Amino acid sequence: MHAGAQAYARTAYAVSNPRDLEAQLLLKAASGLQAVIDGKAKNKKQALDALNYNLRCWKIFTGAAADPTNPQSQDVKQYVLNLGVFVMSHSLKQISLHDINAEDLKILVKINSELAAGLRGSSL
Repeated sequence: MHAGAQAYARTAYAVSNPRDLEAQLLLKAASGLQAVIDGKAKNKKQALDALNYNLRCWKIFTGAAADPTNPQSQDVKQYVLNLGVFVMSHSLKQISLHDINAEDLKILVKINSELAAGLRGSSL
């Protein structure tokens, strides 16, 4: 990437609002999982990388929801925690399989995409 473009990307990242950053993370995770579904992952490592990225994102989200200083309502925090438990357990199940079932990844893509749309205030 050109130095000017890198500087712009760093500045854009620094001034983005937290909801937009969370939406970007979710969409990146959904994109990686969708590539596995579409057969674009060239090998199992790429599929595992996509699942591990999704898992890391959700560890961050659930960690933030569990943080006592988080200003969100208890209902919102509990919703994120419950959804995170589902997503992480589903991701871990897929990681542990000898052959990842691409069909089982669709629910993860849907959750990430819909949550990202909600964070951005749009609908799918």
